[in-house]
Amino acid sequence: MRKIYIEGSRVSLAEFLDDDYLPFYQTWLDPVTRKNFNTMGSFQSAEECLEFFTNPARPPQRMNAAIRCGGQTIGRISLSPAGQEPDIGIWVFSRHRGQGFGSEAVSLAVKYLFDTTNLQYLIAGIFSFNTPSRKIFEKLGFKRAPELDEAQESIFGEGEVIELGYRLDRPDGK
Repeated sequence: MRKIYIEGSRVSLAEFLDDDYLPFYQTWLDPVTRKNFNTMGSFQSAEECLEFFTNPARPPQRMNAAIRCGGQTIGRISLSPAGQEPDIGIWVFSRHRGQGFGSEAVSLAVKYLFDTTNLQYLIAGIFSFNTPSRKIFEKLGFKRAPELDEAQESIFGEGEVIELGYRLDRPDGK
């Protein structure tokens, strides 16, 4: 049985299982997904992807959850490993984008993380051209934090790209 972390009206955040890596990998093959992470990736198969993310030598994410809807995994949401800035990242699988699932998933993740951890804030790095993600995070109260901006060279030959920093402080101030 898959552990459910938190449920919303349309999606839930649940334990990310090994079987979830196949659709995760299939989304990784999508050029839009790769561009939003500014990487070509080196996975040649779903098995290689699974091996990379489940390698015990890799620092574990503080949260690694499947976004579930109607009994299927439609995305992944994670929080960077302990010892790093609490950076939240989301992937909604290609065919499920633009339907509001990402907004609900981020909202649930924020609630879950602030309810179950002592984190005082969350951050998100979003490339300036990724308007859908920027809209999600802004709608949920994340504020631009220019001090977190990072410039990097596009691996797609587009010159410099800017990853915009966003921050959300714990609402209760605890």
